[in-house]
Amino acid sequence: MTRLSPKLFATALATLGVLSGCTKDTLESPDSAPVTPVAQSTETQQTALEVAEFEAPAYLPALGDENGSKPNRQHKRLPPPPAPKRAEIEKIAKLLTKEPVGVGAPASDRQVWDKFAAQPQAKDLIAKAEKALKSPIVPLTAELWQQYDKTGDRVAYQNASSSRYNRLRDLALGEALEYKGRFLPAIEENLTAILDQGSWSVPAHGKTMDVFEGKKFVVELASCQLAWTLATIDYWLADELPSDLRARTKTEIERRVLNPYLNAIRTGKVPGWMTKPNNWTAVCGGAVTGAALTLDLDPMVRAEFIADAEVILGRYIGSFTEEGVSEEGVGYWSYGFSHFLYASEIIRRSTGGAIDLLDDEKVFRISQAPISLEISDRVYGAFGDQSANGKPSQSLLNFSALRYGLPGNDPAQFGQIETGSTHPLGAQAYSLIVRSFGEDTEPVEGFNAQASITDDPALRTWFPESELYIFRPGQTDAPAMSMAMRISNNGESHNHNDIGSYVIVYKGVPVLLDPGMERYTAKSFSPQRYDVALNNSYGHPVPLVANRMQKSGPEASGEVISAVRGDQTDTITVDLTEAYRAPDLDQLIRTMRYERPGKSGSGAITLTDCVTYSQPQNFSTALITRGTFEILDNATVKVTDKGVSLYVTIDTQGQPFAFAQDGVYGFYRPEKAVAKRLGIYLVNPVKSACISISISPTPSDS
Repeated sequence: MTRLSPKLFATALATLGVLSGCTKDTLESPDSAPVTPVAQSTETQQTALEVAEFEAPAYLPALGDENGSKPNRQHKRLPPPPAPKRAEIEKIAKLLTKEPVGVGAPASDRQVWDKFAAQPQAKDLIAKAEKALKSPIVPLTAELWQQYDKTGDRVAYQNASSSRYNRLRDLALGEALEYKGRFLPAIEENLTAILDQGSWSVPAHGKTMDVFEGKKFVVELASCQLAWTLATIDYWLADELPSDLRARTKTEIERRVLNPYLNAIRTGKVPGWMTKPNNWTAVCGGAVTGAALTLDLDPMVRAEFIADAEVILGRYIGSFTEEGVSEEGVGYWSYGFSHFLYASEIIRRSTGGAIDLLDDEKVFRISQAPISLEISDRVYGAFGDQSANGKPSQSLLNFSALRYGLPGNDPAQFGQIETGSTHPLGAQAYSLIVRSFGEDTEPVEGFNAQASITDDPALRTWFPESELYIFRPGQTDAPAMSMAMRISNNGESHNHNDIGSYVIVYKGVPVLLDPGMERYTAKSFSPQRYDVALNNSYGHPVPLVANRMQKSGPEASGEVISAVRGDQTDTITVDLTEAYRAPDLDQLIRTMRYERPGKSGSGAITLTDCVTYSQPQNFSTALITRGTFEILDNATVKVTDKGVSLYVTIDTQGQPFAFAQDGVYGFYRPEKAVAKRLGIYLVNPVKSACISISISPTPSDS
């Protein structure tokens, strides 16, 4: 699928045959009328003007990608995790506490819960429970389930099912705090409704009616999270819930989640998240382990779950680079690593501290990596399926630092009662193992955050293995630009085709950016994934080569030719040739020069794209923003978002060029642009050419 750019109207110099511009145009909307492009010619005096029509060519997929391209990850599938040997299980069983360990303490332990009840926020939690009493249990119908298959809508069923789980969590917390039995009838009714559900999974992870009706179980994100949440609530209210309801809760958790999980490992017929590690590996593996260790299971069975977790969670850690960076971004770091952390805590407590998954140098680097990934002002690069506003969980960063004995974290922050994490798939009551019951955690010895820092973080943080480069201005008296640039390949988990993409932050706003993700639909992970600009390279600040976008898959890659650092200037040169499959392409080089503020000005960022063809072809590049574009003169564009502006100057070495604005669209709301794209098109085919864009906070420096 391609979207035609709007027609362009170029101001032509009739007598000289070159383009020049004299009209100021404000580009307010991706759906605005065709705009006036301009092109520069600084060597010739303007004489006569006429308007000539220029139509931007349609953008096309890479050669060979015309029929769609299903996401193809670079990592090879691992073999199924081996079933642990009996001797290994017996060794772990000897380490286990006599009684199962749950999240925190049962509500009958009033010394613990009365302390929470005395905290000011407890009133709000009880008020939430009272509100839940008045709200109905949302029905889960076949019609809701089938919406995903019919329309691609993941949200309708997920919202309905998660409302049940959130309601139960709110009621359970209210009862544990108050302990008067006031919420018990509603808890029993809500819990029974969940146990009566045909499915604990969601249609996006298995859409057949056999799954909805409970004839087939899927061990996936929603069902695993729910299993540990139900086990946690059962643990809290053990002395209040009817024994038959507790027995049924345990049976259903085992029948739907724990037994299928164990059987898969024992038989070698495992789900994909065990063999192609990503955030699912940590969430599912961690939540299953937490549920198993909370329930009153045979010690040998609990030990088997721990043995499996060491392998499966180890695979999750293996999906990170040695630098501690996840290709899935900081949003999925929060989701996946949180469950690794929760599981590590319940394993540590269940074994009296004998097994501590955090006692590992790579895990330490992973726990601290998001600090270095910040561009500035809590803004992160929205590469791939990362929200443009996404940030890592501060509580996870703080708890990890506390566990590693790093200074500056008060343990008391993890002794405050709260709701806990809530995910679109439902409540995570078990997250309180860190968020409210983490105050008395024990430190892991021998880790030093400073030892892994090889450069001045005020100037830069470079991750060469991950091919992610972050540039900062250093200590400045005035606001200055910071930047992140992503290279790597197009076969990463949650990939967008965005090799060479970047984000520029000024005054806390990503004025020029990679647009990031949208809410998922059925097409998000289908062969149509790259049909929309939000996911393909058209919606990113990278070139079109002979009108072709970047190719999909791990074979599409960039190569960092050089990375030169300096106190005043950093320069990265990247060969983007292998990111494309385009007619007559010989070479494409992108050079980024980051100049810090100094006596000569407020700093500047210059990106230069140079292409060489064997035969003349079209060439263009683009700027992306969530704000607005305004053409100021024949070669200058003002980009503004949230009241913050940057100025961009275009230099094409005398080649006539034109602007065209378009929207960046996705699947979720196909009629609404997620961001705006300003294309910079060379008007004539070329055998070789360079387009440079220089970005500055002030027009005089641009």
